Amino acid sequence: MADLELPLSALWNHRRGELLCQESAFRVLFAIDSRSSRLVTMLPGSAAHGVEGTLCIPDDTEDSLQLLVQIEPTTEDESPSAADRFAGYHGSGHRGILCVLEVAGGKIAGIVLDPGDIPLDNPLLAHEGRLLKVLNGDRARLQAMVNRRLGTTLHDALAVGIDPRGIDIRAVEGVFRITFVKFAEQPAAAEARIADLFAV
Repeated sequence: MADLELPLSALWNHRRGELLCQESAFRVLFAIDSRSSRLVTMLPGSAAHGVEGTLCIPDDTEDSLQLLVQIEPTTEDESPSAADRFAGYHGSGHRGILCVLEVAGGKIAGIVLDPGDIPLDNPLLAHEGRLLKVLNGDRARLQAMVNRRLGTTLHDALAVGIDPRGIDIRAVEGVFRITFVKFAEQPAAAEARIADLFAV
């Protein structure tokens, strides 16, 4: 399993990628919908109707994570959890067609990956709402922590996701990642990691 940490870190630590499909390349925003174990994105019509494509994370380079994905156009009514996850991460008003991406395999650094090697489940999902309330309870405190931890100045920071590897922060400038020093697969461990992040 140690060899799989590289692709899993690449996947969970990024929310932007480059989709190669229909002999074209599309810069995309995406989110992980752990309820359905699929990725969700918005695509232009020409890409949304492709049967499959390659999602390169974070971009199309030799060192990137390359995921073979099955592209399925959907709607907010058909895939409410996927639609909510995308909007939570990237906001509303994006032009294009909502699509879910089923991961069929992949590769990175010479490692060939089966679908089972790339789990999209989140052990903290059932507790995510409560943990996000802890993070967002004091927005000024969260803002100060985010800027301190990332070493930059973001605006209107909001925690939008948490998983055993870290926290996703949405700001005016985009979506950013704060990683945990140690995995937190249980709620109590996640609370401890959050406390550590807020500690000066």
